[in-house]
Amino acid sequence: MKTRMFAAFGIAALVFGLAGSAQAQYEANDRSPIGVRMSFYKPFSDPISDIKSIWMAPGLDYNGKFDSLDRPQFTASIAWLAESNETTSCKIIPIGVQFIKYANDSYPSRYVGLGATAYFINYRQWKWFSGWRSDNRKKLGVSVSYGIDFGSWYVEGTYQISEKMGLAYGGDLKMDGAGISIGTRRAL
Repeated sequence: MKTRMFAAFGIAALVFGLAGSAQAQYEANDRSPIGVRMSFYKPFSDPISDIKSIWMAPGLDYNGKFDSLDRPQFTASIAWLAESNETTSCKIIPIGVQFIKYANDSYPSRYVGLGATAYFINYRQWKWFSGWRSDNRKKLGVSVSYGIDFGSWYVEGTYQISEKMGLAYGGDLKMDGAGISIGTRRAL
C-alpha cells in the first residue's frame, strides 16, 4: 500500500514537474508527441469494484495530428492498473485510441473525445478447496471523454463501457466505470 501511494505521488510530481518544461516546449513550438498522466478509475460493476473502489492508473500517451494551436486531435495510450485484496487479484493493461474535437480556438480549450480500448485482463480469485483460479482475457470497450486543455497540462473525465468477460468459474467481469485524468500532452 505504501509503495503504491509512493508511486502515485512520484508520478504526480513527475507530471507537474514536467509541466514547466512542457509549457516551454509549447511556447517554443517544439512539441513532443509523448505525454504522461495519472488517472483515477471508479469501476461500476462487481467483482472488480469489490477489490477496491478507486483504482490508480499511471499512463503514457502518444499524441498525433496536431491542429494550428498545437493541440492533439488524436491520442493513443497505454496505462496500467493493478489491485488486490485477500481473495482476489486483478491486473489490467488498457491500450486505446481517442479522437478529440475542441470547442474553441483559445486556451483553456474545452474538448470532447470518443475512443476505443482493448483491455488485457488478468483476474485471479481464491476458491476454497481448489486454490487460485486465473482468467486471462482480452476485451473491447468504448469511451466518451470531456476535458479542459490548459496548454501544458489537461484535466479529463471519462466514461467507459466494455464487453462482459465471463469468468471460468462463474460470474462476469466488466470494465464499465468513470475516471478522471490529470496529465500533460507535451511532456517528453
